[in-house]
Amino acid sequence: MSELLGTSHHQVILGIAQAAAAVVLCLAVVFLCRRFAVHVERETVVSLARGFVQMVAVGALLATLLHGSLAIAVCILLGMTIAAGVTAARRAPGLIRPRLLSFFAIAAGAGITIAVMLATGTLTSDLIVLVPVGSMIIANAMNACAQATERFRADAICLGSHGRTGLGKTFLGSVTEGVMMKSRRPVLIVRADQE
Repeated sequence: MSELLGTSHHQVILGIAQAAAAVVLCLAVVFLCRRFAVHVERETVVSLARGFVQMVAVGALLATLLHGSLAIAVCILLGMTIAAGVTAARRAPGLIRPRLLSFFAIAAGAGITIAVMLATGTLTSDLIVLVPVGSMIIANAMNACAQATERFRADAICLGSHGRTGLGKTFLGSVTEGVMMKSRRPVLIVRADQE
């Protein structure tokens, strides 16, 4: 909190001016609504109070978090990656384990990009830089993952099978059978042991 209070006087004045401008705009909207017999005074007061509390709470939280350690940055980026995986998985309802698949795809793409940027020095490990840039990289990876799942969604699934029976099937299992049972799409099974 002392870091928040230690910000320059100019930044504090600018922030207060921006908040005041937002309040003036809200009051202008209320005045126009009242002129046309639409009464939104109560909702406006509640919204302004809620917005003020949210700005103060989020500002204090960000000021605390963004001056933390690299471990905090990794946790924040991991949380963003999980949320991105869940969001991208919504576009892949026919796939098996779409959340896990989307999470790993986004984590691999964004993780490699962030690691290369850190290794080359184009991105610093400072939390205040790493989290915003990392979140943009994760968002781009999420969009790419969602688009790829839509483009590559198959009309049917074709799998090979060795045709194992008995103990071989019991001990080794059958991936083909598992996919066939869980898939929502038609499955074509080709026996690999036939010539």
